[in-house]
Amino acid sequence: MNPSQATIVNARVFDGARLRDWTSVRFADGIVTDCATGSAAQDGDEVIDAAGGTILPGLIDSHVHLLPGALSQALIFGVTTVLDMFSKPDVVTVAKQQASTRSDVTDARSAGIGATAPGGHPSMMYAPFPTLTGPEQAEQFVADRVAEGSDYLKIFSGTAGRWPSLDLDTITGLTTAAHSRGLVVVAHISSVAGVREVVSAGVDVVAHVPVDAELDSSQPDPGHQRERLG
Repeated sequence: MNPSQATIVNARVFDGARLRDWTSVRFADGIVTDCATGSAAQDGDEVIDAAGGTILPGLIDSHVHLLPGALSQALIFGVTTVLDMFSKPDVVTVAKQQASTRSDVTDARSAGIGATAPGGHPSMMYAPFPTLTGPEQAEQFVADRVAEGSDYLKIFSGTAGRWPSLDLDTITGLTTAAHSRGLVVVAHISSVAGVREVVSAGVDVVAHVPVDAELDSSQPDPGHQRERLG
């Protein structure tokens, strides 16, 4: 028996969009190689009887923060990719090393450290915390995040006056710098005005929802590229 080859039989198969007629799915070296209405097993495969259970694509948790044990716990619940929305570079490095070398943890993508103004959320977490005071610092900030291993950029803005916040020019500069490197931009907002601001700057995804009022139907959709994060 080859431990890197396995076939699941007697299953219901959901492909992410609809149930299929397949009852069997074969894997080799972690890759799906065949789906069939009968058994797809080949010589040497480990055969696993699903006993009528359902197979579906791995889930993606689109907003996590990396904590000890989080990657293994996520996999237990069928989450095969997590999108971390803020972690220190050393934490991101460890998570990615685990994901690349272990089969008992989920895959991980991360924003690393998010962009915020001096005194802004969440700069009070630790010191020294990298912050920006103007658009002229955007290029270097994004370059530093890429060097640390960030897969996309997180911007903190639109905090409804609770903390200092980046201005529109700086948000736009960050978005432009990130897009020039092929990075998706995610914005943390908590106000309707914040949504309008980050969308006007060209961000791709909004994290969280406004707490000061409801969005009306005229608000543009900032999530048009969210699928690129996975």
